[in-house]
Amino acid sequence: MAGGFTYTSSEWRGPGARPWTRVNFRLWPFLKAMIFPAKGERLLPTPTGYVLIIVTLGLLMAAYNTTSNVLFITASLLLSCIAVSLALAWFNIHGICWRMVPDPTIRAGEETRLLLELRNNKRWLPTYAISFVVEAGKNGFREILHLDRRLEPGETIGMECVFVPELRGPDAWRLASVSSQFPFGFLKKHLNGGEPVPFTVWPRKIAYRFHAHGAGFNPRSGRSLARVGQGWEFHNLRDYRYGDSHRQIHWKATARQGALVVQQYAAETQAGYVLAMDAPASLWREGEQFERLCSLVSSLAENLFADGRLLGARIGRETFRFSRRPDLDFFQDRLAVATPLEDSELSNRGAVRNVITFEPSPTGAVNAYVGGKRVSTA
Repeated sequence: MAGGFTYTSSEWRGPGARPWTRVNFRLWPFLKAMIFPAKGERLLPTPTGYVLIIVTLGLLMAAYNTTSNVLFITASLLLSCIAVSLALAWFNIHGICWRMVPDPTIRAGEETRLLLELRNNKRWLPTYAISFVVEAGKNGFREILHLDRRLEPGETIGMECVFVPELRGPDAWRLASVSSQFPFGFLKKHLNGGEPVPFTVWPRKIAYRFHAHGAGFNPRSGRSLARVGQGWEFHNLRDYRYGDSHRQIHWKATARQGALVVQQYAAETQAGYVLAMDAPASLWREGEQFERLCSLVSSLAENLFADGRLLGARIGRETFRFSRRPDLDFFQDRLAVATPLEDSELSNRGAVRNVITFEPSPTGAVNAYVGGKRVSTA
């Protein structure tokens, strides 16, 4: 989960997720499912199936007119083939379920992965030849995943697709189609893919130059304190935790213990920064330069947080505090949906020495200022 938008794995969907599919086979549920399929499920002939149906009808008409036993037998075999195909298609789909598990962090311009877990809840029969059409609408992504092997009873497998989102903001994974042509390719069984799984694309990372000394700060200045922080004096070693900067990993201790170990430093009495993204619509327009602004703010927040120099942030009148990693994730979510602000949405706070503000450059770049002095350009 990241802040306001939740994108955890979805619930299990499909015929195998219904409670009655977990009991032993009974005739009435089977006949009911064949005659009255669940919402979103349908069974349609393929082009080959239509040809088979037309040929079968033709043979039946010819057999009726000629009273030929050979034609009646042939037509009966074709009808039996269609009936067997219908029953096997139902048994193949019966008892399967799936769910989508997206990456926890999705950022524009970087590879992201979606894991599609497929489970066969049947007790005795395997499953074959299931196809999934996966889409992410806003970013125009579409990929077809095929089950290309036998899925044994009780087995769960994962199928993965990879794409690079280009647009920041909310989007959703959805299964546009779940289908199977098993066993003969005469009929195509379609299933309801379930509800979309929402996710948020954070702004892309951007290269920038940050000169803290331009605002009168010395990143190595300060008095060491007797507590853990982000100074320069060594304090202790501890196990690696999610969100720790890779630059803090102590590789020699990691090699000795066989697990990641990070080094902690003593805190120092040095100033941190507050990011102030006041982007009035009169000064900023949605487009490439505003996207650059969001990317610069996002990259600065990520790096300053990793260095322990991020005290807070604000987008207009909305303020943020950063004491742990989920706070930063929530801020990234808000940046993903940020737009130029109206005057009533802007903060009326005066300039503060350690607040980083942003202004557009006539060349299309974005400049960052602290106390009236430029400290970064992207």
